[in-house]
Amino acid sequence: MEPAVLEGSRWNNLFDLGGRWIVVNSITMRAAEVDGELAGLLASGMAIPSSPAVERLCRLGIIATARDDERRGLDAVGRRAWAGPVLDLFAIAPVTAHGQSPTREIAQIIETIARAQEARAIRVVKLRMSGASGVLAEHNTEVVRAVAAVCGELGIELVSLFMADALHDALACGEAIADAYFFRWRPVSAERDGEAIEAIRDLLRQGKMIAIQIAIPDHEALLVHLRWLRELATDDLLMRSANIAWDVGLDGEAPFFAASVCQRDGDRVRELAAARHLLTQLGIPIRPAVAPFQFHPGCPLLVPQAHILLPGGRRVLCTDDVAAPDSQFNPRAASRARAVEQLERRCTRCSVLPFCLSRCPRLPAPVPGSPECEHVKRGARAELRRLLESGQIRPDHLEEASRS
Repeated sequence: MEPAVLEGSRWNNLFDLGGRWIVVNSITMRAAEVDGELAGLLASGMAIPSSPAVERLCRLGIIATARDDERRGLDAVGRRAWAGPVLDLFAIAPVTAHGQSPTREIAQIIETIARAQEARAIRVVKLRMSGASGVLAEHNTEVVRAVAAVCGELGIELVSLFMADALHDALACGEAIADAYFFRWRPVSAERDGEAIEAIRDLLRQGKMIAIQIAIPDHEALLVHLRWLRELATDDLLMRSANIAWDVGLDGEAPFFAASVCQRDGDRVRELAAARHLLTQLGIPIRPAVAPFQFHPGCPLLVPQAHILLPGGRRVLCTDDVAAPDSQFNPRAASRARAVEQLERRCTRCSVLPFCLSRCPRLPAPVPGSPECEHVKRGARAELRRLLESGQIRPDHLEEASRS
């Protein structure tokens, strides 16, 4: 029997970064720097002769036999992160609950958690509270503290998140009762925003998780803040802590991190991409916007079999349906159907398929070769390049790979 032929993985993405050839495998998310000769073989799809360097790249999934590569890759893209047998509920206080007394709101949430536990074992409750300023911060603190006590009695883990629409709401979070905080920051000046930034530092020193979305009307609006942002980029606590995530969003849109491959409006995508690249160049570690870095935060598909648990007792599967009276949309079923559709056509030869499959389930599968398909490819590859250039993806040195 003839030995199996080695070739570049179908999931490879090859980049020329100033004369350095870097290949990233979208299944393993491992990267390696290769020489020009090997880069040419990878780009051409030709057979690759065996060598010590090739053996090391095989361990990274970058080179494989066609059969092994297809089996490994299709198994991975067909195995959804949310398919495991664990129930994990999000309890979200909707805007309508803010008119209630804390006592009534607490009672509704606790009753819902208790009923859910009786019906099926709950591992985690994620309590997301919107608004963190002034009296509302006191209200939310009271709710979180009461729910935490009950979850402790029931043996349920509670993960609590305060969401605020302004960075200055950090000043009202000194007590830091929640586990995590989300703030939108509309930059004005170092003088106006400095106190709020210092409050963020205090939360980080307390070990809290922080997410900050820099909210701007467009890319040009960032340019007036370059000096201030460049100074912040040298702050190790703000920029290098494992507990903080930075991103950029277009003001007026939903206050969640926006994944580039989830966007369909070409003009808005270009604005976001330009802003992301500018902040990356300044040294601000803008979070990845492509899966398998997962769906946009806030999506229940981030965790296995998750539901959003509303204080009134109703469950929904999609954050877009929180305010809907009776949604029939099932994101898991939609995502499964889309995956089956794409795996039955030539999408299986596409190196960015793992990213495309992880778009919001409300978006249909792009038609291969269509403008939308090409947009997804460009967006995913542009984001991979940004992650390489910013150091968030680090190519394996082949000497190190040989020892692993």
